[in-house]
Amino acid sequence: MPPTALYGFSRAARRAVDQALAEQSWDAVVFDSLMSAWALPTVLRHRLGSDRPPLVYLAHNRETTAARRIADASQGVRRLVKLLEWAKVAALERRLLAEADFVTANIPEDCEALAPATKAGKVAFLPPGYDGPRVVCRAITADMPRRAVIIGSFDWLAKRQSLERFLDAGANRLAAAGVELQIVGSSEPQYLAGLRRRFPQVTFVGPVADVRPYLASARIGLVPDVLGGFKLKALDYVFNRLPIMAMRAALPGMPLEDGVSFGLFDTHVGLAEGVLSLIASFAEFNARQEQAFAACADGFDWPQLGRQLMSGMKQRRVASLLRTPQHRLPHYLSRRCKSCPRSRATKPFGGRNCRHCNGLAVTGLQNPRRSSARCGVSTGCPRLSRVW
Repeated sequence: MPPTALYGFSRAARRAVDQALAEQSWDAVVFDSLMSAWALPTVLRHRLGSDRPPLVYLAHNRETTAARRIADASQGVRRLVKLLEWAKVAALERRLLAEADFVTANIPEDCEALAPATKAGKVAFLPPGYDGPRVVCRAITADMPRRAVIIGSFDWLAKRQSLERFLDAGANRLAAAGVELQIVGSSEPQYLAGLRRRFPQVTFVGPVADVRPYLASARIGLVPDVLGGFKLKALDYVFNRLPIMAMRAALPGMPLEDGVSFGLFDTHVGLAEGVLSLIASFAEFNARQEQAFAACADGFDWPQLGRQLMSGMKQRRVASLLRTPQHRLPHYLSRRCKSCPRSRATKPFGGRNCRHCNGLAVTGLQNPRRSSARCGVSTGCPRLSRVW
């Protein structure tokens, strides 16, 4: 498994998944990003002896592309390590896309790029929701500090690389013009300590319980990321009425217009210069934050997005069942197979014959190699053709 897929892994989490799968049947099993893919082998084993709940994959990014860019930005031995991780990510992402019955992505570009690897040949667009505070009215004036803020989590290598490149290009420029740059968000203490030594002119706040005071005391919010993928921090900026400046590739999936409701730049130097050119343009700042709020007000509602997800899951489950003829179902799921009815699918089959393959039914689901070897017709058994 690549490190990305093990980010949320623990023995306690694995026990919890095992227990949940064993206790009851589920309408669906949802993988929320590749970070949850450590549970894929467990879920696939569970499906061998169950009524095959559909798998749903909520893609947060094109993980293979992101891993490759991280590798390309590395050097020496580190590059070799990252190339190995990229290969692992690519294999895991392909497998998850191939196994999933329903796939969503949070930006249209990812829907198009991931679709060819899926069963259905398409990926549904499902942006994230926002349930945080929404500031009704805000005016940016000269009374506010000359401050730009970057919020987010900086545990992922790609985000760290983007942040450091921006600091290299813009920290001195902003400081020389009297613009304070404030970085707010979680990361390893050791990493933050290193940044404080490298960039003493920048304020590194670290993790906070509430970002709202920091958003309310800044004139502009920055997104220096060079990788795509939806950025949740952008919704915090928009609904707290903070004007946004970002790298051109940083904010796909947002219904905003460059030069009208936010500003986009091709380089980190350009981003820093853009801050300096507008830091005192209060009319422009206020017009942009008003336009951004209006554009996003109705597009990120959790209940609406939840209904959209449920509708897509139900349609994919029905379509999958309709496309699978009775004779193509694995024999441990088929009602026609008297040796393995659904109600006993997780129990040993006692060596009875299977009507579908005319061979000896499996006697142990936990050892698929041993089980498949006991099938009398290894090339024609639907179980073998579907599972192995």
